Amino acid sequence: MDEIIDSGISIPDGASKDDILLEKLNKWLRESEDSVSEIEYRKRSKISYDAYADRPDTQEILDKLAEQSRPPNVFNEIKPKVNMLVGMGAQLRQTPKMVPVEVTDEAVTELMNNTYKFYRTKLKVNRTEMECFEHTIKGGRAYQWYYVDTENPFSPKLKSQRVAGRDVYVDPNSVEYDMSDAWYVMRQKWLKVDEVQAFWPQFNPTEIEGFSKVSSTYTPTYFLSLPDLYRVIECWYRVVIKYKWFISPITGKPDKVKASEWPIFVKKLKEGIKIPDQKTGEIRTIQLDEPPEAIERMVKEVRYAIFSSNVLLEQGDDPIGKGVFPVVQYGAYKDEDNNTWDSVIKAMIDPQNGLDTVLRQLIHLLQVSPKPILMAEIGQIINEQAYREDSSSPNFILDLAQGALTGNKVRFSDQPAISPVYTALIDVFKQTMKDVSGVQDSLLGIQTTSREPGVTVQLRQQSALAVLYSLFSNFRESRVQGANILMSFIQKYVPDNTMIRIEGSTELTQLTAESGNSIRDTEFDIVVDEEMENSTIRLATAKMLTEIEQARPGSIPPDIITSYLPLPLTAKMQIREYNDAKAQQDQERFDQQIEMEKLKITSKTKQTKK
Repeated sequence: MDEIIDSGISIPDGASKDDILLEKLNKWLRESEDSVSEIEYRKRSKISYDAYADRPDTQEILDKLAEQSRPPNVFNEIKPKVNMLVGMGAQLRQTPKMVPVEVTDEAVTELMNNTYKFYRTKLKVNRTEMECFEHTIKGGRAYQWYYVDTENPFSPKLKSQRVAGRDVYVDPNSVEYDMSDAWYVMRQKWLKVDEVQAFWPQFNPTEIEGFSKVSSTYTPTYFLSLPDLYRVIECWYRVVIKYKWFISPITGKPDKVKASEWPIFVKKLKEGIKIPDQKTGEIRTIQLDEPPEAIERMVKEVRYAIFSSNVLLEQGDDPIGKGVFPVVQYGAYKDEDNNTWDSVIKAMIDPQNGLDTVLRQLIHLLQVSPKPILMAEIGQIINEQAYREDSSSPNFILDLAQGALTGNKVRFSDQPAISPVYTALIDVFKQTMKDVSGVQDSLLGIQTTSREPGVTVQLRQQSALAVLYSLFSNFRESRVQGANILMSFIQKYVPDNTMIRIEGSTELTQLTAESGNSIRDTEFDIVVDEEMENSTIRLATAKMLTEIEQARPGSIPPDIITSYLPLPLTAKMQIREYNDAKAQQDQERFDQQIEMEKLKITSKTKQTKK
């Protein structure tokens, strides 16, 4: 067996490969569910989501507030700041772009760019990215999952979706942002038995229920009896395979063969392998008496498995062959000690709780604070009975005996003053939330002063954004990683004729073939970067093309310039028709001039002969 088995897994005698795999998958799930990183993440993310949704208090706190007749008001300062950060991410409009490594790679790069943008729009990748970013801010992490829908096996469809952070389990020993060092990543889904059996008819719900009941040790939950749901786990994992590396006598390039298949390969080489010549098409035989020199190495490969408890539903190899998980992780702020992700909200929870506490106390004091008491000597209030009954009326007039005011015989008691420390605490809590979130008043559009120059305000806003560098840097890295994964799926599953149809012509495909670059292997031809994709960039491109046309008339066709302008299609068609008609008239005029010149030459020739 070429695969290296985990020594921590107990394998009974006579166990099959599927049994070994199931034991390994369940061990990983138990390990991840019990890990500090996953436990802490779920606890913190729930608190963060509750704080955003105006539910910062537990039921115990609400009961105590009710016992003390205290108001349970929530003064949510978190929600507008979170919404502002989400809006900032949307305003950036950063779109991944394929960049050629050198000039000869421009054709394949443009072909891949056009195809990538088509599928990015078709799969609504931009919306999925923004949903992941939004839940990253709110909960700490989110995941973007790429997969292939094989409902029609002859025309597989690429798909992309967001998976909530609470539904994903990652190798607790993984520390890399792109999960390149993770041995596994899992996602869970709770389904009805009919849904599971529709895709995997071999699924036996009775077996799952019985296994959950009789287990004496801790095992992950796979069945919920009340809603009658079954837990299905999709796991992407890495295995270590023993390979033989050698210089292929067929291609002359480095190649590898599994160690267990090496004797078979050597035997075929001795017998002779017939292959067609790429240039002439003739069949030639590659035969070696001695096997090529080989070096043994361990290689990591990606595989997937879908299971529920002790039932293996499906398994397979890496669908794109790149050795990476088809999963993109979106993270906010990393807690290195616990190896988990924190949301933007987490740092604002304590000041928000302090603000709620202070304002609740202030409201309570205003409600129970004694009102000013009217103090008067007997006989100084003439309409005393009317005062008792109707003093709250806005038109009430209090009649006093003559000299009552001057003699200081009637006055109100002083109302107890509320300490100014409440105002100071409120300001501290609000400013703390602004500082830790990076969302100051100016970023929210709140005017704080009218005398400060606009340039100064802009510079201060840019300085404040430095607090958000880690957040937006992670967002950018996730988008670039997602672009690489989607490009790999396109290269694997999108045929050439589909690319040509997306592009609209075969010109780029021909240029790609002539350059010697393959659209299926662009490792050394294309680098994924980002650009600001919006109408301003297109208008700037149109302006540059217009300037080139003005400097060198006739160098830029009008159709190229109009393609970058936001004109209606009918207007572009009218311009194209006008240019075609004008070009035809110019050609006819040129032909007429040629005919006139020919007639003149003929006439002069005849006169010369005479």
